[in-house]
Order: sequence, then structure tokens, then C-alpha cells
Amino acid sequence: MNKIDWQYINKMRDTIILISDEGKTTHEIEGVDKEVLLNSDIFITYNIKPDYYNKETVKDFITKYHIKQRIVDEYNNLILIADWETLDA
Repeated sequence: MNKIDWQYINKMRDTIILISDEGKTTHEIEGVDKEVLLNSDIFITYNIKPDYYNKETVKDFITKYHIKQRIVDEYNNLILIADWETLDA
């Protein structure tokens, strides 16, 4: 977790922050109720992106995050520490 930019996170207020890849990746989550994530062990996202090898092809990506730890800091941020896996769309 030494890779996490805590100074960046400390500037946030009342935000949901998802940290994955052993601290290498930080996402701000919008449009999700904090109470739901406080009581969930899984969070799923769906993205559509160009294929890495063929930019004219679009691929669907479903990412399943397994929430391992939840932290609510003094700024009312909900910090989620998670492992992830990609599922076939």
C-alpha cells in the first residue's frame, strides 16, 4: 500500500475511493450510494473500450471487485481496498 497517493486522497471530501492493484490504481466512484458499498463485498463495473490491438473494434469489459477492507476517514471519504478480476461480457 506504499504506492497510494495519500496526499491526493486527503484533498477529497465525501468521496468513494476504490483502491486496487495493491495500491497502484485509484478510482473515484460516482453515482453509488455509500451505504450500499458499506454493506457489500462485491462491486461490479461495466466499460466499453477500443480493443488494445485493433482500435476499430470495441470490447465490453466487466470488472468484479472483491472488497477486502473499508475505511471511513475524517473527511467522510469511503475508502475501499479491493482485489479484482475481469469477467467475459
